[in-house]
Amino acid sequence: MDEIKKIFKNRDKAVNTHNLDLFVSTQIDNHASVPDSFLSLKSMRTEILHIHSEKEKPLRTVVLVKENYIPKDNAPYSFLAAYQLVKTTSDWKIYRLTYIY
Repeated sequence: MDEIKKIFKNRDKAVNTHNLDLFVSTQIDNHASVPDSFLSLKSMRTEILHIHSEKEKPLRTVVLVKENYIPKDNAPYSFLAAYQLVKTTSDWKIYRLTYIY
């Protein structure tokens, strides 16, 4: 679970420091989420609400999060999102993002 939590800490750090390489390192490719939209924010803070894993699929997991955004020129807002992660040969990576609300 610590490996999974680290992904979201790194994403927050990447957004807060506008570090494209760190942001992209958390996902399999740029199609999981678009770096430009995240890196245009002033800051982001992610709260992990639930990590769901199944014994039948040990190399995949779903993480429900609340993402709190602070844009550069607008009022703060937040979304609930479900991230699908896959265990690669090196570590966990995001491969799909679905916004819930």
